[in-house]
Amino acid sequence: MVRNGASFIDSTPRIFPALGDYACLNNLFYYDFGGQDPDGDSLAYDMVTPLNGHSTAANPAPLPTAAPYSTVTWTTGLGTTNQIPGTPPLAIDAHTGRLTVRPSRLGLFVFGVRCSEYRKGVKIGETRRDFQLYVLNCPSNNPPVVTVQANGRLYRAGRDTVRIAPTGPRCLTLRYTDPDPNSVLTLTAAPVNFTDPATAPSFTTTASGTVRASGQPDTLTATLCFPQCADTKGKVYYVNVMVADNGCALPKRDTVRVAFLATPPPSTVPVLTTSFPPEVPGIITEVRVALNQPYTATLLGTDTAPNPLALTAAGEGFDLPSVGMSFAAQNGTGRATANFAWTPTCATATASPNGLLVHFTLTQSGTICTPHILTRTIRFVVKRPADSLAFRPPNIITPNGDGLNDVFTLPDLPPDFCDAQFASVQIFSRWGRLMYQSPDRGFRWSGAAAAGMYFYLITYTDGRKYKGWLEVVP
Repeated sequence: MVRNGASFIDSTPRIFPALGDYACLNNLFYYDFGGQDPDGDSLAYDMVTPLNGHSTAANPAPLPTAAPYSTVTWTTGLGTTNQIPGTPPLAIDAHTGRLTVRPSRLGLFVFGVRCSEYRKGVKIGETRRDFQLYVLNCPSNNPPVVTVQANGRLYRAGRDTVRIAPTGPRCLTLRYTDPDPNSVLTLTAAPVNFTDPATAPSFTTTASGTVRASGQPDTLTATLCFPQCADTKGKVYYVNVMVADNGCALPKRDTVRVAFLATPPPSTVPVLTTSFPPEVPGIITEVRVALNQPYTATLLGTDTAPNPLALTAAGEGFDLPSVGMSFAAQNGTGRATANFAWTPTCATATASPNGLLVHFTLTQSGTICTPHILTRTIRFVVKRPADSLAFRPPNIITPNGDGLNDVFTLPDLPPDFCDAQFASVQIFSRWGRLMYQSPDRGFRWSGAAAAGMYFYLITYTDGRKYKGWLEVVP
């Protein structure tokens, strides 16, 4: 489909499940017609007059004919806003699609519901359905009753607040019954103003049963308990404790809204100590390691409570063994130790000139409510030898055999380091003629040429070059 020159996709929303129930006179009836739109469009619901088609009183079953169709003609007292009379009359929630009515008249009723689709505030389509609902004079169904006991006392909704302490009682006792015989009752507990499953209570006993039947009690009992780690964070949370029967046409319910405050037991904080340099908040600790020299470090994790502790290490963007690092841990209860070792090579120094990041982690576990995780991050950098770029070579030799300045040599050249190796020395005359060349960093040139000015060029394998001049004096 194309709209305004662009492709336009509109899928039919999944709504209006089949209505197979009936309603009871003077009893609340509800049904969920709400649905979802696969395109994410907004849905809005309202009541509409059902379609009549092309039938008439004289021709109640005409041959099928295409739309448009006329709507039904309402009898006295009925209309679009009063399709099933009651208190309240039949209505639908515009946002949720929940249908409700407490019918006050017996009979078979027809009604229409429409769902309109909106995209970016513009209506793009609608779907409507017509239904029938039978209102019966059902047998009387009395609602069930549930009571809550907290700390051995009857809970008073709207007045009491249950306090769940770390070492105190954590359970509520529920008693539920129904005045009608052979009633099948079911308990549920639904959070009201929170969603954290670690705080929601659960039943530790059977939460359903039959009352006032042969061999069955008049009242049932259940236990609802809060988790050990329940935490309301200083606020009052609410949970609805509900009992429902199996009466017709819909179950009747009783609800007690329980207000509670819960505090979890305190958790100990473990301590991580290492032989690395002291940690500075907000700054990654840097450890400089000498090439081909072994470096070792120790780590210790302790906990004053008997909680399991585990030490681990992980490289950022690499595996420790791939660069020759080793990490051996002995984890346990209340204590964990580990040893780290690394002997850097040229391969790792060249591949990671800016260093390698390693995260050392101490993880606390067990039955505690708030496990702690402590981390030390270390940047390991391979230490380069002191770079003597400012070395001051001699610039005069006197090859006269007196043992003083007889040869030209440069013992203070920058040292070799991985891919930065001494490559060659070249000595030229003032006219550019090559007089001497050697690949040996320990070269010794005796100046076997005429006295005068000469120039040298030192080259390294990483491209660095050093130039200078030299005078030979007989």
